[in-house]
Amino acid sequence: MAALINLIVGDWKSSEPATTWQFYDDGKFNMHIGDSIGSGIYSVSGNILNLKFTNNRASRSFRVDIIETDLLLFEGNIFMESLKKSN
Repeated sequence: MAALINLIVGDWKSSEPATTWQFYDDGKFNMHIGDSIGSGIYSVSGNILNLKFTNNRASRSFRVDIIETDLLLFEGNIFMESLKKSN
């Protein structure tokens, strides 16, 4: 399977309709969760996704796995979410 850094690029939606993530090939991302909007830069090391938000300079790391190139499993310290790739 291709490296995670190549597979993560694109638009991803949660089973919750109000949650979307966009990962761009230039290392930037946008996220929308309900009324909350964030953006920043990301990097990938193995199966760890590192996010650095530009608005508050917070950093977060998540364990991620991509299943069959269109299902992203996103796991943090207190939650797990699955995202489906949008076409």
